[in-house]
Amino acid sequence: MNDSADLCFKINKFVLLFICVKFWVTWASGCKIYTVLDSPLHEKLKDFKIPFKIPSDASESGEIFEGETLISYLAYCDDIAIFAWTAEELEIKLNILWDVFTEFGLYMNLSKTETLIFNWKQGQIPLKIPFILPPQSICTITKPMLNKKTGNIEETSIKLKNSLKFKYLGAYSQIDDSSIGNEELENRITSGVCNFYELKKFFTNHKIDLKTRVKFLNSLVRTRMTYLCAGWTITEAQMNKLQSSFIRFLRYLVKGGRERTGTIEYTRKNGTTGTYSKPIMTGERILEISGAETLNSFIKKQQQNWVAHCIRSDDESYIKRLSFPDYFKNEPKKRGKMNTTYIQVRKRFEEIEMNEQEMIRSFKNRN
Repeated sequence: MNDSADLCFKINKFVLLFICVKFWVTWASGCKIYTVLDSPLHEKLKDFKIPFKIPSDASESGEIFEGETLISYLAYCDDIAIFAWTAEELEIKLNILWDVFTEFGLYMNLSKTETLIFNWKQGQIPLKIPFILPPQSICTITKPMLNKKTGNIEETSIKLKNSLKFKYLGAYSQIDDSSIGNEELENRITSGVCNFYELKKFFTNHKIDLKTRVKFLNSLVRTRMTYLCAGWTITEAQMNKLQSSFIRFLRYLVKGGRERTGTIEYTRKNGTTGTYSKPIMTGERILEISGAETLNSFIKKQQQNWVAHCIRSDDESYIKRLSFPDYFKNEPKKRGKMNTTYIQVRKRFEEIEMNEQEMIRSFKNRN
């Protein structure tokens, strides 16, 4: 394995490897995905354990509930994601999966199968420094394959691409940020822009009632911009960037919303001058006229509803266990604490002087 990858695994024990597998059916009758994943060979994949610790107020028994939960894979149609703590473990799982697919007449498309290392150096090292960039490949699959030139079956080794970012089920994951990173943020904004301009004539038709157009904007554009927002751990700067894009759309809906003042001259630090113009209506005024809810408020409500749903779930459910991870229970105490959606929601309740126990009780009672 590449030395830089090996160094990463030694220094940073919280490195999560992710592989997305694409496959296609090579026989006429086809095969349901659950049949493949229920194969006896697949039992060997079930060793990815994440420790959890559910507090007494959130558990069904009223006592602290801790243990380990198994997550072997994520599967949706022909998109499969496997998880591992090390590159060696991931390579073993990949070869097992190849054998399982072969058994059921399926073929893995290795050109679309990629790996991704979550939290590379925990995001502390800038990716622009060449000598500590992630390796180009961390996994190799060696299996009998058809040589198209000779027509013979030969033992072939193929190195899989190790990506800096990967799009899985419409959302980007990136190597230095396992929450909503800048790649996914730009993806959400771009998706909203594309959908808005597809329907620009409708949104800018002032013969249609403003409230009606705002409802369509929320249904067709806001949903694109906030896809999967319930599970985000988003920063204030990222939230402001999304909100700014949303208000820009609302300006098209409001009469005079895009009108600007005359040009204003300013001086840069280097002594040169430039000009700019400000919108006549502020963002707050646009929100007031349109009656639209801010994205900030909408996202926070979605996160709060999701956390409440997780807390009300039974203790055996994946979503509840993953809401209370305990990654470093056997490790020396580390500086700081990993941010999660649950922690962000809890901090908001602390701002209104409600502690964690009171928050959990209110969620259980659906208040």
